[in-house]
Order: sequence, then structure tokens, then C-alpha cells
Amino acid sequence: MPGVDGTERGVTLTGWKAAAVAAAILGIVVYQCVARVQKVDEPARETMRAWFVREYQGKGIRREVREYLDQKAGRPTAPAPPAIAEPVVRFVSYTGHGSSETMVVRVEVRVNEQPPPAGRAVRYVDLMKQDGRWVVFAESDALHYYWMLLMPAFRRNLF
Repeated sequence: MPGVDGTERGVTLTGWKAAAVAAAILGIVVYQCVARVQKVDEPARETMRAWFVREYQGKGIRREVREYLDQKAGRPTAPAPPAIAEPVVRFVSYTGHGSSETMVVRVEVRVNEQPPPAGRAVRYVDLMKQDGRWVVFAESDALHYYWMLLMPAFRRNLF
């Protein structure tokens, strides 16, 4: 930026000053990433477990959307599948990234002590708190999960 006399003025960081500024910026980034690693509490795990049980019984959101689109298009809906015994869903590991109100959770799932029928043992789920309760509102992916570490913390009603 030109000064009053028309000459360029600026700050050049060299040596220990440059190292101090770089360390400060790195410290802020690391702090923000660590602050976005969230504990997945028991109510959140129970919500995900119920969602996965419905999904593995064939009663998940994909089936509901397919039935809705078939009805809207005037096509006959497929008959309901026979009742499946309730699967035992166990989480091998789970970690969450995001805020205390909204997070993406990486879950390693076992169904009846075996890998899931679809073959995807690692699943990503978007969770959101509504009226003090956790709600699964979408299935996510690894990119969104890791991106949540770098994004600024969400305001309560932004996401």
C-alpha cells in the first residue's frame, strides 16, 4: 500500500518473527480442529442404533423414498418384504466431528456379530439435536466427516 510520500510500505517477516507468526497460525488451526472432535454420547448412539436397525430391516429411508416416488409416478408399489427379525447392531468404534448441536459421526458397524449385509462396515451419519434429542437426518460420507474439522463451528440454526 502506498504511503503518503508514494513509496511502498509493508511488513516483511523474517527469521524468528516469521517462525512465531507461523507457529501462532498453526496453533490456532490445531486448536480449532481439536475443538471440533466431539464425544458421541449415549443418546446419540441409541438414536443411531435405532436408525441402523430400521435400515437393516429394510424399513429405512431409501425404501420410504422409493415407495413415495412409485406412488407419485402411479406405479404399483412393491409388496412389503416379509418381517425380518430385529438385527443386533453393535458399534465397534465411533467418533464425531462438528459441534455440540450438529455432528457427522463415523461408525464401524457389526450386524449380528458379522459385517453388515450391504458390505459397508464403516458408515457416516449426520446427527442434529432437535428439542434436546438427537436425530439422524442423513447419511454422509468421509469427505464431509473430515471437512467438519476444518469448517468454522456452526451456529445453532445455520446447519
